[in-house]
Amino acid sequence: MDGETIRTIATGAAAVLAGFGGAGIAGWFNRKNTKTTIEAVKVQAELDRNQGHMQWLRDRKVKCYAEFLAQSSSAQKALAIIHTNDVNKIVQIKELVVLNSDELLILAPRHIYDAAIDVMNGITAIAQATEPNSDANARDAAYGGAYRTFIEKYTTLERLIPHDLGVEELTEADA
Repeated sequence: MDGETIRTIATGAAAVLAGFGGAGIAGWFNRKNTKTTIEAVKVQAELDRNQGHMQWLRDRKVKCYAEFLAQSSSAQKALAIIHTNDVNKIVQIKELVVLNSDELLILAPRHIYDAAIDVMNGITAIAQATEPNSDANARDAAYGGAYRTFIEKYTTLERLIPHDLGVEELTEADA
């Protein structure tokens, strides 16, 4: 073996080692970048899942609150028609709305659920005030008091709901 051959073999060996070294270093960086990318994708997927759940929960609350308020209003209006003793209007009422608070209990925070119970109690008070009574003046007075209480509780509930949905900031006067 002459000197030229040894130089060629040494240069080739150095090139092979440099290639393996460069590939090793590049592989290490790629592995690190791949780990970082996978972790970032996992975090983003978790954020997306949480965001999707929060949107689903908000949509359910909006539907639940809207149905409860509509049913409360319908029940109050039906009771007002019954209170007037207008037979033609009473016939138009197919059924008195029965309020179901189960979904509200599951979805709503305690202060909103309590306000909804107050609304339902107000409807019950109006219903009791519409029952036939020998004294029409006392019946009208009881109905008027129950109606005012219902409107106050209903308005309070309407004021609390947007705060739970994040539409408005809750002030000390609302709490």
